Amino acid sequence: MQRPGRRAVKVQEVVAALCNLLTAAGLDSVPTPEAFRRAKFNCGPEVEDPFWRLLASVLKTANIISVEAFPKLSGASDYRKLVAVGLWQSGYHTDWIKCVGERGEQCGPCSRDLLLALGWLLATGTLETLLAHRAQQLDATRLEPAGVTPPTVHGALLDRPSLRKLQWLIGCLRFQRRSLLSMQEERSKLMYMVLSSSSSSSSTFISSHNSALQEDTVQAPYHTVMQLDKMLSMVPL
Repeated sequence: MQRPGRRAVKVQEVVAALCNLLTAAGLDSVPTPEAFRRAKFNCGPEVEDPFWRLLASVLKTANIISVEAFPKLSGASDYRKLVAVGLWQSGYHTDWIKCVGERGEQCGPCSRDLLLALGWLLATGTLETLLAHRAQQLDATRLEPAGVTPPTVHGALLDRPSLRKLQWLIGCLRFQRRSLLSMQEERSKLMYMVLSSSSSSSSTFISSHNSALQEDTVQAPYHTVMQLDKMLSMVPL
């Protein structure tokens, strides 16, 4: 039973927030929320291909697999092999990974299997790694290299058009930084609502001797998110 004054979290909202969060993390080829919905029903290669590319982007960006091992990804077979190798190295061992590694495009999972693999990969801490890496990138762009002097023209500083362009670029970086923090805050709120809702709805079905275990299971992901929020808040805007 839903508590008074608490809005139910819709699956569409959670999926949309996840898509925004993955985009803010700097990943390439993030599928649309509609693609996530269709992936549950195994709608064919046109739905599978975006998830192959998304998994490859996650594995490369999180440094689970080195870029040197796959310098150029020219076709679907290359993406499949990269994902198979990366998932196996990360500890996700299933039969279809061996099948993809041996026969490439001729054998492989359905879109639902790829969706499960993505969920497992993000749940193991990869999402936090991606966000931390993106925060470091945005922070590094704001640091001026040591020993670099601003260019001058006859002893004067940059002209007004150059200064306006520089100010515009700085504004864009600040906007991206704040967007990333906003996405993380939204994810934290949604996750807290989901965990709170699931905790209250299942309390009547769990015996007293399992209550401590349930509390640890619910609170552990929330504490992880709070630690990530604290880490991101330390980065100056």
